[in-house]
Formats: sequence, structure tokens, C-alpha cells
Amino acid sequence: MNNKVSICYVAYGKKLEICQQIYFSILSLLKYDTRKFDIHILTDSPEYFVRLSEYCHITVMTSQNITDWSGQYDYHFRIKLKALELLTEVSPDTDILFFDSDTFHYAAPDTLITALQQGYAIFHCNEGLLAKNRDNSLWSPLKYRKFANIEINYKTYMYNSGVVGLPASQASDILHQAITACDQMCRNLQKKGVVEQLAISAVAQTKLDCKFADKYVLHYWGNKSQWNELIRTHMTEVLLRNYNITEELSLLSSFDPIKIPIYKRTQINNQRLKSLADVMFPKIRSRYFSPSE
Repeated sequence: MNNKVSICYVAYGKKLEICQQIYFSILSLLKYDTRKFDIHILTDSPEYFVRLSEYCHITVMTSQNITDWSGQYDYHFRIKLKALELLTEVSPDTDILFFDSDTFHYAAPDTLITALQQGYAIFHCNEGLLAKNRDNSLWSPLKYRKFANIEINYKTYMYNSGVVGLPASQASDILHQAITACDQMCRNLQKKGVVEQLAISAVAQTKLDCKFADKYVLHYWGNKSQWNELIRTHMTEVLLRNYNITEELSLLSSFDPIKIPIYKRTQINNQRLKSLADVMFPKIRSRYFSPSE
């Protein structure tokens, strides 16, 4: 078995914000001992990661890959599972550790790597029993039914797939079964939502004990706007000062991520009143430059 872990990021759709987030996440990872892992980026936008090419393996995803990996139900989160499956085919003897773009490494991944080597599956956090989730869009149509021979029932937990780690011994089988389950679930759903997350959660928890990464990795899915702004500010300074990666890592050392919320919620009444005020009293009046004829 390869002693190094394959750390994986996936970026598709040529979305600049996603690529910026991945860049920043990888930067936070480069602060630590990189001899324990290899970083892989699977993307259809390799031009956005040239600056990291010395530190990462970049695999180009074609438009055909994206079409094929979306599957017959055109479900874009399925692409993540297929990208991980490709990685297991390329390196079948290597543990894999996936991170969503909107993550930041607060600590070295050593604890997660050790857990993988001990045969655990890893997810970002345990979101609780699916049956008790406030969002009923998955539980109601899927309960007590089998998908890829896994029954969705009152014992099924939903794990957050912002981080997914699978030991090499089980990775290929779990991903294959999760993709099958995902496809079968999609057939029964009008609102697919995060069914990819449910599929891999349901399969992994029947095969392995699971550990969670939420004490080591910030997953700021609930406050992307603020994090995106601070990433843009960071990258602007790096560009204007013409920093190399070493200098950029030094700049990052002064950043304290726990001071930035990973989740923010705007009260619905606040949103409604602001929307009404914007209609009644437009706060922005636009004026455009008019060149002389």
C-alpha cells in the first residue's frame, strides 16, 4: 500500500469562485508536512491552477467527462463521486481524502490520515438521523426502500460530504455502490438536493466505522459570501505585491480562520422587509459614462 494519501479536489463548470476557494483551501494545506500526501485537482479549468502546479497533480476533465459523469439524470453532484472513482482506478492501493472547495484546513491532516490507515471512513460531520432532518425531501420518498441493497430507514445517518475519506481497501467498492445507489435514488426523486451525500453516507456506514473532520477542517458552506470576499482580498494583495507561494504562505500565517463565521442565517422577516423597502425606495440609482460623439 502507498503510505501517502491522495487528497482530492474537484472543480468543474469553469466557476471562478469555486477555483478561488480550492486555491485557498490548498494553500491552507501547504502550511503542513506535505510529505504525507499528494494533492490532486480534477478540473475543466486547469489554467486557474497553474500557480499550484508545482505542488499538485492536475487532471483535466473534458466536457464529455462532465456529461458522462452527470449520469442519465443530469445530477451534477454525481460528478464528485465519479471523480473519486477515477482516482481509485488510477491509484487502487492509495487511501483517498476528498475536500469540498469551501473548506479551510485549521490543523494538519495527520489525524485524518491516521484514521484512514486504521480503516475508518471519514466525513466532515454527522448531521444526524435522516428521519429527524427538518428537510423531509429525501426521507419521505426514500424511507424503507432499498437502493444498491442498502435500506434507508430510521437508523440511517446523514453525514456531511464536505470531507470524504475512504481507505484503499474499501474505496472502490464503496464508491461503486454509492454511485449505483445515487442513480437509483435519483430515479425516485423530483428534488435531488444532496442525494449524493446520502448515497455515500448510507453505503459507508454499513461497511466501516466513521470518524469526523469538523474539529480540523472548517466547512464554510453557510457563509460563502464573507469567505469569498476575504479570499478575493487575499489574492488581490498577493497579485499586487507579486508574492511567490512561500511569501503567500507567510501572509496567510497571520489569518485567524476561527474569527470568521462558517455559518450565517438572515432572518426571513428581515429579508422580506428589505425586499419590500428596495421596491418602494430603490437605494441604487445608476448612471453610466457617456462618451462624446
